[in-house]
Amino acid sequence: MALLKAALEHPEIGEVELLPPRLFAEALGFSVEWDSATRTVVVASSKVRCTLQPHKDIMVINGTEHAGVTMSLKDGHLLVPVSVIYALMTEQCGASCTLNWIL
Repeated sequence: MALLKAALEHPEIGEVELLPPRLFAEALGFSVEWDSATRTVVVASSKVRCTLQPHKDIMVINGTEHAGVTMSLKDGHLLVPVSVIYALMTEQCGASCTLNWIL
């Protein structure tokens, strides 16, 4: 419940809901690290490596670059669209992964 409460307290940019990836990534078994030299967040598991570059709005998942991903830094925390969390889940568990929101 604390995870849901924290997620719901984060802002939107336009109509894009932004969430802190660390909360969801760690709950799903990913590691999350900050590379200060490249200003990049690295989210990884045994199957997935994702880098998030908020200063460039670029996400790379398993070598495939996705430009134009709206990200924001607020109070030193990265916020990303829900679609980033979904992309990580899909890569982690494959095509059979579905996302069901229960609020």
